[in-house]
Amino acid sequence: MARKLAVIMHAMWCDGTAYCGDQAVSATDAAAHAKRKDRRLLGALA
Repeated sequence: MARKLAVIMHAMWCDGTAYCGDQAVSATDAAAHAKRKDRRLLGALA
């Protein structure tokens, strides 16, 4: 169990995925995070 969680957490850390356990997060916050992630991953292409 711990190894599976570690693998998932490492993958999230490597690609910049954020975990949000709060159901009250707005769609604009999620969209802003996705835009920052895309800009970081795609560089000048974004």
